[in-house]
Amino acid sequence: MEESYHRQIKQVKAQLLALQQRPRPQPITLVDLNRVRHFLENLESEWQKLSPGLRNRLLKLLIERVEIVHNPQQIQATVNWKTGFKQRIDIERPIGNSRKDRWWTKEQDALLRLLWPTSTKEVLLAALPDRVWRGIQSRAAKLAIKRQVRHYPSQWNAWTAEDDAMLAELYVKETSTEAVASALGRGVQAVASRAWLLRIRKPRELIYPKPKLVWEVQNGYGLETVCS
Repeated sequence: MEESYHRQIKQVKAQLLALQQRPRPQPITLVDLNRVRHFLENLESEWQKLSPGLRNRLLKLLIERVEIVHNPQQIQATVNWKTGFKQRIDIERPIGNSRKDRWWTKEQDALLRLLWPTSTKEVLLAALPDRVWRGIQSRAAKLAIKRQVRHYPSQWNAWTAEDDAMLAELYVKETSTEAVASALGRGVQAVASRAWLLRIRKPRELIYPKPKLVWEVQNGYGLETVCS
């Protein structure tokens, strides 16, 4: 009994000694406040400079918990801030970006076999509204369906170095292929084919754009203590 008592006393003394040796927190200075103000005013750029560990530590200081509810079309996250108010983030899931959604069905293949030989591009796009022209072309090539109509004129202007430079500049931006074709005075198919030949690819984030976040404040309690 006495031995256990002395052991507890030693543990308490060790804890007190550790507290005494721990460095005292430095008082907050004007420089510290200016750093925080600069960080918040430039949050979008400054956040990218932080390491994942620092980001998590900062979020733990500000957020109590995050509640997630989701379904195939939407993700709803409720953020409970330590100041006492809540915010809800609605994330709309993009439709048709999953591999399963991009699969061709038997009905679509049958429709493509029927229309591809003689129908115009406009008819094919209207018959397959969930498909883009390049996807339709690739599927027809995979199914070995031959085109019986001309999809290029008997004569066309050769591509110049200036055309190629303009194509490389516009094709990788948030510009539709139709707009690029209009700027170059060429057809959409010609632009797509030339881009493929020159190995010009649109960035993945443009082909599969990330869903945009929509913030909705559920209650404004404590909001004025966080931001102006």
